[in-house]
This record gives sequence, structure tokens and C-alpha cells, in this order.
Amino acid sequence: MSLDSIIVEKAVEGLMNKIKIPHNIEWQSCSEYLLLKELALCLLSSNIKYEVALLYIDEFVGKNYFQKAIHNDLTEEEIWSSLKNPVFLKGKWVKYRFPKLKSNQLFQIITKIYGSGLSIKEILSITKSSVKMRDLLINLCPGIGYKQASMFLRNIGYGYDLAIVDTHLIDYLKLVEVLPISTKVTNKSIYIKVENLYFEYAFYKQYNINKLDLAIWNVMRLYKSKCLLK
Repeated sequence: MSLDSIIVEKAVEGLMNKIKIPHNIEWQSCSEYLLLKELALCLLSSNIKYEVALLYIDEFVGKNYFQKAIHNDLTEEEIWSSLKNPVFLKGKWVKYRFPKLKSNQLFQIITKIYGSGLSIKEILSITKSSVKMRDLLINLCPGIGYKQASMFLRNIGYGYDLAIVDTHLIDYLKLVEVLPISTKVTNKSIYIKVENLYFEYAFYKQYNINKLDLAIWNVMRLYKSKCLLK
């Protein structure tokens, strides 16, 4: 292992010791409003900085979009009207990269669920298998892939046997020589393979899986920013 990989791995270990895990969220006790809000955040944060997506979610909350959506009374134009406007982040205005596409995808999700007289909570009750539920959500929700579905299910406490395979996790696994440098996650089989290798790595190192991905996410963001400054 390189010096960088040793330093980064030690940083991840150190951060895990400082992370406090809150009481586990139980999706059964979450309101439909909170479940939809979390699903929308996972959709909007795909290929977008999480902080930017969160600001748009705050706008949706302020405009009562989620309550309207649950009653199937939210239009695609309303969603687009918010996403097309920039938000203020860290002293500058930032535009959302895919306003039209994400407006359409979110509207389709809302229509498929609430237009059919269903709810997210009812859908989550179909199976107790997080793997099966992930596949179901991907098939049901346009714009929701394996990473986003895993993030949603993890965040609502549906199951912790799923990995959020994002660029930070992939780059970390490459750095610590778990993955070949050439690895690219382009389909389901590769995603599952990376997910399994990640869990094997965590088991071998005896890392707390509930803390590990969060520690990796924070450390790798800092590591990459330092590399860019060199």
C-alpha cells in the first residue's frame, strides 16, 4: 500500500471512532411526508453536490410541495420553476444542473405512486428484503439507480445490508487496493460486485459498517480537495 492509502485508511479509522450513531430510524414510524422528502433528496442529489440538492429540498418544503404531491396536486411545472432558479451556497449562486430532467423524473415518481392511490409506506411494506425492495424502487422510480435506492433505504432505516457505492467509496477502495484502478460501475452486476467487496473489506478490518461509509465520504472529500490544491 502507498503512503497515501495508509494515511487515508488511518483517517477513516480515526473518524469512525468519533462518529456518533443516532438511534436507528424506523421507516414504519416515519410520516409519508418524510419518506417522500427523503426519496426526493436522493433523486436530486444524483450527480449533484449533496449540499446543493438539500437547498432545493428546503425550497420545496417552503413551498409546501411535498404535501401537494401526496395529494397528487403538484405539477411538473411547479417543480421545474424551483429547480431552474439558482440557490445561494457558500457565498455564491449555484444553478441546478438538470432542472428539466429531474423535474420530469420527480413528477413521474409522484404520479406513479400517488396517482395510483398508493403511498411510499405501502410500497415499502411489500417485502422485508432490502435487496428486493431496492430492485422494486429502481423499476418504479425514474432516475433512481442502485446508489440512490440504497441511500434512500439506508437513510430511512429499512436495512443496513446495502452499500452506497458512490465515487468517493469507489476511489477509496481503489486507494486501499481493494478494487483495480480501472474499475467503473456501469451496470448492476459490477455494482453488486463492488458492494460485496466493500462488505468483505469492512468485515476483514472489523469496521462498523454503519459508520464506515460516512467516514469514507468525509475523508475522501477532504483528501481529494487536498490533492487538487497540490
